[in-house]
Amino acid sequence: MSMTFRRLYWVLEYLNEDGTSGVYGVYTSIADLVEDGLPAFLKEYNFGNTRLNLVKLDNKAGALATYCTDHFSSMTEKLSEYVEHGDFSVDEVTMLQEKLDTLN
Repeated sequence: MSMTFRRLYWVLEYLNEDGTSGVYGVYTSIADLVEDGLPAFLKEYNFGNTRLNLVKLDNKAGALATYCTDHFSSMTEKLSEYVEHGDFSVDEVTMLQEKLDTLN
């Protein structure tokens, strides 16, 4: 059996009132983010102080994309290019959008 490595990862951050931030977790899939990351995060932090970064593995150039809570209502649209390139499925993006919609 061969193991597939994901190229893109989700970094979940909390934002502090003073403008600083910290990494809460790194997730290898939308399912991990939705099922494990966000529920655990919400036990400790306010959802309004959330940032999601989409990062490429072994990349020094920084995040491919950064989304704050004011962008969450249109994640399906924002992630469409990643669906077109086969990084995420329509079902995965729908799962993420539905979860974010329930929190927003």
